[in-house]
Amino acid sequence: MQLSVSTKAMNLLRHVLMTDGKKIQQNGQEVFSPRTLNGFESAQRRHFFKKTDEILEKLNEELQAKQKVHNEMVKALREKLSKETEKLEGEVDNKFKVRVEELVKADQGVKDSITALNELVKTTSNTKQEIELTDATGEVVKKYFTVYGDEAGFGQDLDEAVEEVVEVLK
Repeated sequence: MQLSVSTKAMNLLRHVLMTDGKKIQQNGQEVFSPRTLNGFESAQRRHFFKKTDEILEKLNEELQAKQKVHNEMVKALREKLSKETEKLEGEVDNKFKVRVEELVKADQGVKDSITALNELVKTTSNTKQEIELTDATGEVVKKYFTVYGDEAGFGQDLDEAVEEVVEVLK
């Protein structure tokens, strides 16, 4: 079975295979409860994760490289502005740091870099990924996607991904 889905839809399917959509209390926080599968289904989940891990690792490396460049630029700018900006008379260190941070945030290069990062994330999440699955794995994915959707529903932010997965799994 060949799946051609966006990265966002692929992550949605991974989430569906890992959780059952119900919320539980754990360490004082509300989290999704883990999905329990029988041995065969668990093996199919591992197969799906193995196929998708390779794709996600490559995408994460690219995003992290871009983020590292951005962070280094911001750090260098922060150091430069800290040296160039004079403390006001009677200004404490925390107030000075806040003022420097405001100057960093106002810098056009930083704004452009953040915009480029956001565009990259958006583009990456909408990029189609080809996933080769066995028929058994495809059936397990279909089964739990249907069950999860019926039991828990999905948020509005995932409407496009859900529609995409419904079309692909028909």
